[in-house]
Amino acid sequence: MKKIIYILIGIVILFVVYLFGILSHKNETSRNAISDIYQSVFTTNHCESNIDVVPYNFELIIPDSSRIVLKKCRDSAMAVQILRDEFKIKVPALIVFNNDTIQIKMRLKGDYSDHWSGDKWSYRIYTKNDKHIFGMRSFSIQSPTTRRQLSEWYFHSLLKEEGLIALRTKYVSLKENGIDKGIYLIEESFDKHLLENNRRKNSPILKFDESIWIDRLKLNDSYIQEEVFLMAKIDMFKSKSILKDSFLLDLYNQGRSLIDKLKNGTGNLSEIVDIDKAAKIFAIADLTRGHHALRWKNIRFYFNPLLGKLELIGFDSNSGGLIDDIYYNKWNNHQIGIWDVYYWKSLFFNDTEFVELYFKHLKRLSNPIFLEDFNHKISLELDTNAYCICQDYPNYNFQLDIYKKNAETIRKKLIQHPRSNLKPNKYFISSRAINKINSERKKVSFLITNNSRKDIFILGIFNKSGKLISKKCSEKVNQRLIGKVATKQELTLNLVEKIDSTQATLKRKKNRWVHKNLRIGYKYSDSHDTLYTRIEAANENILITSNYNDLPGEAFMFDHENKNVMIKPGKWTFNKSIIIPQGYSVSCMSSTHLTFNNSSVFVLNGAIKFIGKKEKPIIIESDDSTGSFFLYQAKGTSVMKNVVFNNLSGSNHNKWHLTGSVSIYESNLEIENIKILNNHSEDALNIVLSEFTINNCQFENIYSDALDGDFSEGSISNCSFKTIGNDALDFSGSMVSLNNIFIQHVADKGISVGEKSVVSGSNIKIDSVEIAIVSKDKSILTLDNIVINKALVSYVVFQKKGEFGPAFLNMTNFISRNIQESHFVELNSKSTVNGQIITPNFENVKSILYGNRFGKKSS
Repeated sequence: MKKIIYILIGIVILFVVYLFGILSHKNETSRNAISDIYQSVFTTNHCESNIDVVPYNFELIIPDSSRIVLKKCRDSAMAVQILRDEFKIKVPALIVFNNDTIQIKMRLKGDYSDHWSGDKWSYRIYTKNDKHIFGMRSFSIQSPTTRRQLSEWYFHSLLKEEGLIALRTKYVSLKENGIDKGIYLIEESFDKHLLENNRRKNSPILKFDESIWIDRLKLNDSYIQEEVFLMAKIDMFKSKSILKDSFLLDLYNQGRSLIDKLKNGTGNLSEIVDIDKAAKIFAIADLTRGHHALRWKNIRFYFNPLLGKLELIGFDSNSGGLIDDIYYNKWNNHQIGIWDVYYWKSLFFNDTEFVELYFKHLKRLSNPIFLEDFNHKISLELDTNAYCICQDYPNYNFQLDIYKKNAETIRKKLIQHPRSNLKPNKYFISSRAINKINSERKKVSFLITNNSRKDIFILGIFNKSGKLISKKCSEKVNQRLIGKVATKQELTLNLVEKIDSTQATLKRKKNRWVHKNLRIGYKYSDSHDTLYTRIEAANENILITSNYNDLPGEAFMFDHENKNVMIKPGKWTFNKSIIIPQGYSVSCMSSTHLTFNNSSVFVLNGAIKFIGKKEKPIIIESDDSTGSFFLYQAKGTSVMKNVVFNNLSGSNHNKWHLTGSVSIYESNLEIENIKILNNHSEDALNIVLSEFTINNCQFENIYSDALDGDFSEGSISNCSFKTIGNDALDFSGSMVSLNNIFIQHVADKGISVGEKSVVSGSNIKIDSVEIAIVSKDKSILTLDNIVINKALVSYVVFQKKGEFGPAFLNMTNFISRNIQESHFVELNSKSTVNGQIITPNFENVKSILYGNRFGKKSS
């Protein structure tokens, strides 16, 4: 009898464990708790490390009046178990950090009670008087448990490694009104300092307004999550400053329009979102089990003004757990939770190009070598942060094996789920008419391409309603073999019905001219379903949107098989923007003269080879001073030799916002014997996030800055800069070497380096300038063999932006003549000239620059 009882008890225990496992898997909080128990019980104690770390000390001084308001807000939030907007009242307080007392505004932070139900409340902090802490003016402080200890830090470290926008996180020891609160996590907020730290140009950061989510109780939970998402308005961060700035407001409106298109599924995803970066975030979410960051209420959008696209920002990942499948499979099998909103994820996973990139990044990130190298790279910071957390949680261990196991799961799923097993998609099948289709034709010839890994059978030509209008066909088109380029098979079908003018009409579809009401019908060998692909127009010259000119056939030759465009020699004038098809390389030779008028932009996305001759250079210019040139995200290295850019301007187009008449973005470039003349934009040449070499080039008669390098790396040799309206050379966040440079007649600065740039140079002559040399904002500028003649100020070393720090300048073999002011070296900044340490001679250099006494007015 006892044996039967024991068996029954055992069965009950097993059932309870099984039931608890199911509920825990479905419930995020329970799942996290189990994962945390697993880490603390079944892993080695990370706190046994011998590393000796002293956390940064923070002290919050909150006046009684402010404390009363915060407690009232907290009690109100506890009553409804949610932090509504009316409970986010800002109050004055102080922070003592690094022997500096900083005035702040602060409020409660965090949607749910885990942020403010215990003794460690979460706060949002806003510093005043341009004071910065760790380079931030806006950030949150919260218990590390709200971000699962080190898991969120690891997630953002991966984002940073992949070149994505990542939040800064720091661990500090906090005292609040003298009471020790233990270790807190500092997490960066969304503002221009976040963008600056991630090497992005200032532009609005947008999000879905989650107040409808926070106040969903007012809806009596009668709306499903998908409806709440669809009803959510679009909001922005730092709205007060954006609403006061007409340029930023214009960018916000464009970003909002793109999010509307995305949410409504009315646009092409690749034209709305930087899909490669978005695919990386989705893949990182799989590796870390950080899918919480992909929820509509957590995702943030940076509007990239150069590309005119949205860049996704990962946030609040709740990562650090094990996965049992990749997210695509869960979505495809309708296994994601209601909070994830199936429709929201479908906006991405229904796009074939996005899915291809997602699988590509999954394969790369799940490679054991990648993870091993990454973990080694962050090991010191990991140990430091872990030791800080151990001050409060002595049994804590950060479990790196979780990510290794997730990578293993991903690899297994990729083997089980090769790309060839995806549902058949029209992306793989394409057709192009060989001859122009019109009502006179009795037969239609076309090329069919089968990029899928299954054989297909062509059924015929169909009209919009699905009626067969050609003779029935069952022509087989073979699959594409692995590692081989798909062959193009020519077919000719006799028509049984006359094609009318409506069917022959062309329209733009995903950057293609296609026949509006005609389809090629086909089926896969293992299916009875009829699928369709559009018929592309014959002799298609260029794939651009309907707002722009087609490239005239007499000026451009296309090799679609090798994705190359050649510009024919001759004179060609364009009055609307020209967009070369995405990923196509472009070649151009001597005796080519391109003119861009009427604010038109020449846009290229593939590697270019513009090779002219010295006596017959390639000329790119504008008759009306409005045209511009834009090369972005090109694979490989682009080369330009013997090219003249004349009379160009920037672009404030409704898609691109280019400060340069010649703009280079995320593209490696080699330039030689280039002239940029008579420029009318903010920057003559603007290079962003690129590697470059520039040799033997001339910049003359430039309206504002001649060469502006942002977050880039390269060398500039044997170049001259004459008659410049602002700065000759201006670098931000860049590493550059200069050699044999001549600068003359400059209205502002000859060489200006900032935002943690590292620049070295030799053999530099500067003549007739306002300010010859500037090093600012934690930059290091090292120069040798420098001659300065005629300048109001020879050199300046200082801190302009509070989020950075003092700067450094070292010059050897330095000679200056005809100088009004020798130098301004700010307190804490350092300068060494000809081996002599220069004593700081000014307390606030910024107050006399930028048009106050010296230089030109600048924002």
